[in-house]
Amino acid sequence: MKKYFFTLLEVMISLFILSIILTVVFRFFTQIINMEKKMKKAKENVLFKHNLWVRLNGLFSNLVVGKSVKVKDDKLYFYYDNKIDLNPKFSKTIFSILFLDENKNLILYSFPDEKDMKLKREEILARDIEKIRFIIIKKKSLIVPSKKNKIALKIKIKNKNKNFSFTFFVFSAPIIYFEEL
Repeated sequence: MKKYFFTLLEVMISLFILSIILTVVFRFFTQIINMEKKMKKAKENVLFKHNLWVRLNGLFSNLVVGKSVKVKDDKLYFYYDNKIDLNPKFSKTIFSILFLDENKNLILYSFPDEKDMKLKREEILARDIEKIRFIIIKKKSLIVPSKKNKIALKIKIKNKNKNFSFTFFVFSAPIIYFEEL
């Protein structure tokens, strides 16, 4: 039996084919890594918006009827029902201020009362916010009976290079829906 040795041409062809296969495989893996980075960034953005919306919705869905909501100096002043809290002074109706501080944090200050601002609770709702704007829109509603006002509170937020806004509808009196069984 005769030994068969590879020729130089066969070795060159096999190295060429191997390099093509490795190039395709590495390009595929770099695309996967880039896709994962984009997905991670998109996921962080969606979670940021969702968590902020959940917290703000928890605040604005519990606004106290009859108490004013006002915007002054890019700050939102409002009363909301905090329900039951570990600290009894922060249970039930509390006064809050929502604003953007000098470190670009969206801050919620909560006080037991508007007159007693010595005891304060601070909560950072979001970081790296460049700009925030509060808009209160009052219009007569077509859905709600005409004697009741519907207030829309719109919050526009600019975060890094993304702009987004939240709109919360606040009714002056509770609406009760009846469903037939």
